[in-house]
Amino acid sequence: MPTAIPQPTQPPTEPQPLVIEGVKQGETPLDPEDAPQTGGATGTNVAIPPEVLRAILGNVDAEHFQVVSLGDALETVFSTGSGMVELRVVSEPTLQGGVIYRWTLLAWNNKTSRWEVAASGEIVTASGRRAAAFEATATTLTTRLQDGGSFDLDGVVNGVVRARTATTLLGAPGMAPTVAPTGSPAPSPSVVPPTATPSVPSVGSSGGGCNSGLPGFLLPTLLLGTPLLLLRKRP
Repeated sequence: MPTAIPQPTQPPTEPQPLVIEGVKQGETPLDPEDAPQTGGATGTNVAIPPEVLRAILGNVDAEHFQVVSLGDALETVFSTGSGMVELRVVSEPTLQGGVIYRWTLLAWNNKTSRWEVAASGEIVTASGRRAAAFEATATTLTTRLQDGGSFDLDGVVNGVVRARTATTLLGAPGMAPTVAPTGSPAPSPSVVPPTATPSVPSVGSSGGGCNSGLPGFLLPTLLLGTPLLLLRKRP
């Protein structure tokens, strides 16, 4: 069994899911054995695809996530006239000790017999309106459960959604982003890098050796003109 991811030193506050659409009619706490398993036992009844986990937590090692803490695990009955129930959790990812944590909402999938993020496909309401089954932003996670869908325990389109949900603190090792090199490293302040071409002395400057008193760039011109003057002086 994998080693359990440690609890965060500063645990984020557990959020209470907000009912955005649908009406809660009643709820019953689940037995611990029916709830999502935590720590190294997470994989026994929890399944979250890597792309969904990264949408929730960000840049993490999605193959090694765990349920670090378990909040409220409930079986809840909702009535709905639209054909769906919409639940929202307000939470943000937090990085502590190399692990990214975030509270999210899991739901029991009656078809796969696993706790999952209800993120498969779209929800179609009774009026034909379409909405994503799951949406993640930097501060909110929205879950939509369809009447008669795989997360509805009775599996019947009857205006009632009976669902098992659990608020869970997920954790996964964070991964540092890969930064491509942008060029050669800057030289140390005590080192002066060599110039690509030698500098040209300014007009009137002198250096080592013979000093002609003339600008350096005029010397080649004068030397090339000397043979022409000598030729003209011949009889």
